[in-house]
Amino acid sequence: EVLGAADLDALNKDCRDLQSVLVGNPNGYFRLANSLWIDKAAASSIQPAFLEANRECFGANVRLEAFDGGIVEKINRRVSDNTAGRIVELLDELDPLAYMVLVNTLLFEGAWKEPFFTPATSDGTFHAAGGDKTLPMMHQTRDKALWYEDGTVQATRLPFDDGRTALLLALPKGDLHTWLSSLDRKTLDRLAAGQDTCQRLILTLPRFRVSFKQELNDVLAAMGMPDTFSEEKADFSRMVKPDRGVERPHIDEVMHETVL
Repeated sequence: EVLGAADLDALNKDCRDLQSVLVGNPNGYFRLANSLWIDKAAASSIQPAFLEANRECFGANVRLEAFDGGIVEKINRRVSDNTAGRIVELLDELDPLAYMVLVNTLLFEGAWKEPFFTPATSDGTFHAAGGDKTLPMMHQTRDKALWYEDGTVQATRLPFDDGRTALLLALPKGDLHTWLSSLDRKTLDRLAAGQDTCQRLILTLPRFRVSFKQELNDVLAAMGMPDTFSEEKADFSRMVKPDRGVERPHIDEVMHETVL
């Protein structure tokens, strides 16, 4: 219901097809990994059809492990391996009653179609929302560059050399937060699809690293799935057999982390 899907089988197939688009191109840069970590002691309680759907539609690696003091380190090590060391500590602990952890990682490592010339990089001032910062600034001049402009924003796309992906860069003309608050799918599609060009683009771009990490329990509850976090209301009977002991199966935590 949260995903707006009426047919579970169709949803699983669509997810499988989407993943094949991401990772099916031999010249692509995407590395996708899904895994289910299950406590050996609870293995018999997991519904076989749930495991099969994860293998078939999500290519998930099912791992039976002892949920002891070393399980968090094992999961974090696998996440680090699958993100080329970008994310090294997704989890810091598990609830003592936890018996299943679902992990998804998606890594993108691209090379520019037109690389930046390293000697042209020099320190400069970046006008950030929170104040000016001194950062290494990359410089490049492009002829006939893709270009979009209206009364609120200027935008361009920097293609990667796989021929199918690009970085969309947008520079609002006014207040950043005002522009972001008005950003919707229609606007984003317009920026991403623009085919106009400019005669010459002189681009200065900061070299940077940003990261974001947040528990998503409240976000997902607000989107329409509060019952999944409730021991009294959650219904995961299609994942876990009803005779699973101690307490009713429910989600303890959803953690999201992104690094660019």
